[in-house]
Amino acid sequence: MTGPDRNINAAITNTLARFAGTGLGAAVSGGGDSVALLLAVRDHCAAHSVTLRAATVNHGLRTEAAEEAGFVKRLCDDLGVGHRTLIWSDRSGCGNLQDRARQARYGLLANWAREHGLAAVLLGHTQDDQAETVLMRLARASGARGLRAMTDRMQTGNTLFLRPFLGVSRTELRAFLTRRQQTWCDDPDNTNDRFDRIKARRALTHLEPLGVGSQALAKVAAHMQTADTALRYYTGQAMQDLVDIRFGALRIDAKGFADLPMEIARRFTASAIQWCTNSTYPPRRAALARFITALGVGQTGTLGGCIGLVDRDAIWVGREPGAVQDVQCGADECWDGRWSVTGTAPAGSRLRAAGDRGLSAFPGWRNLGVPRRIMLATPAVWMGDAPIALPAAQEPDGWRAQLVRGRDDCAASLLSH
Repeated sequence: MTGPDRNINAAITNTLARFAGTGLGAAVSGGGDSVALLLAVRDHCAAHSVTLRAATVNHGLRTEAAEEAGFVKRLCDDLGVGHRTLIWSDRSGCGNLQDRARQARYGLLANWAREHGLAAVLLGHTQDDQAETVLMRLARASGARGLRAMTDRMQTGNTLFLRPFLGVSRTELRAFLTRRQQTWCDDPDNTNDRFDRIKARRALTHLEPLGVGSQALAKVAAHMQTADTALRYYTGQAMQDLVDIRFGALRIDAKGFADLPMEIARRFTASAIQWCTNSTYPPRRAALARFITALGVGQTGTLGGCIGLVDRDAIWVGREPGAVQDVQCGADECWDGRWSVTGTAPAGSRLRAAGDRGLSAFPGWRNLGVPRRIMLATPAVWMGDAPIALPAAQEPDGWRAQLVRGRDDCAASLLSH
């Protein structure tokens, strides 16, 4: 067995050994990296009693995509591997199309994995992909979190995704396929300089003589992953020590927060905002710095649908009232993706933010020791334009509002981002 094959096979067998006796999925686009993944995993499935399935995501963005999916289907048929093409049909929405396509891809694969009871889905990202990601994030002046780049495992909902080839180069995988006389599909976008990744790929060829190649940048990512893990741990500890969840907001000990190192405070605040809003991504660094600075001088700040304010010896971070003023649902549904309400709700009643009228109808909230602007964003039960209950304050008696997530989830959310 040649050196490159030993590297590839070691990466796969180390992964399969942890999932012996289970079902695994492979995301196969038809490109060289994913085809090599499919073949290498298929070689070792029987030895580890692993059942393998493959899926190809057709985003509908390129005319060649259907033909590539057909190529993967035929290859899987030859290998005796079950295959499905997953179609991204809902391309509505705004923002970065590539990012929305990426999120859709992981969502489709996660649903497919759950349907088949797969323990994990394998992805074909390589050492070169890792290096390109680090280079692109260097251009954005990223910190440890950004420069850790891709991890060898990630969780999307309840689905585990694995990247066994992060220590294997693209050249090794192409050589592996050539020795097997196995063809693959070349994505024309891989030569399109319109994409930052392709620019980074070309730049790496010029940086290689300086020793700044794929291996070196992959090592940078590994070092940053170690640093980021330590920073996340200490940020989680700080949240456990300083945070009290009250009425859907985080009440933070102001003195303890002020004593935190800036990087821990930044991560702490970003995680608080993500927890309050169910956001996937943290706020941008500059905006977050302005938000923290405002709190540091006792001012109120808003960011990403959240409000931060200082009240005596505490900092409160909660939902910004304006962000939820139009959010409504049935009284038996989950409001704002965070609140569950119990009580005897009359037919036709709805959950909406309490707002000024809701608080005016139930003045007992003033005895709770909670800032008014935090209570404005808690749910109230409404019948038409009339508020009939403020469940977070348990008014009237018999009504109750609970968060669907708790204190431990707040600190634990650090580990999922």
